[in-house]
This record gives sequence, C-alpha cells and structure tokens, in this order.
Amino acid sequence: MPDELHICARCGSDAERIECFACEDGGEAQPWCEECAGKHGQLVCTAPSEWCQEHHLIGREGVERGLIETLARESQMAHHVE
Repeated sequence: MPDELHICARCGSDAERIECFACEDGGEAQPWCEECAGKHGQLVCTAPSEWCQEHHLIGREGVERGLIETLARESQMAHHVE
C-alpha cells in the first residue's frame, strides 16, 4: 500500500497517474517537456469533468479541477477510526 494518497482537491475523488503524451522519445521523461515538467506523466482526477464541477467538497467551490492533493496514508486512515 503506498504511503501517499492522491485526491482531487475540488471533489475529493481519487487521482490516477497518466503517462505524458509528449514524452514519447525512447520512453524516458524529457526535462524540457512543457506538459509534464520532466515527470513523464501527471496526476488527474478520475471523476468525469461535469461531476467534479457539480460535486465540489464543502468550501472548495473556488478550487479549479486538476489541482491534486497528496495526503499521508496514515492521516487518511486516522479519520476512519471510531
């Protein structure tokens, strides 16, 4: 289990990593790439765009879709302890 959890800062949905379409030169990240800044991919919200826009978290209506938060898995689990 990864130590970090990536979620959409707007709607709270999971985020997943997608490969950068611009870094196809030998399968290696390109440090000059403007799309991914040399990271060979990016994290994106898994929810459909319309759903994310309409179902923001409380107080997050001003947060743009595409902003990803990284949470420590331990802090996420602590919220589920009764």
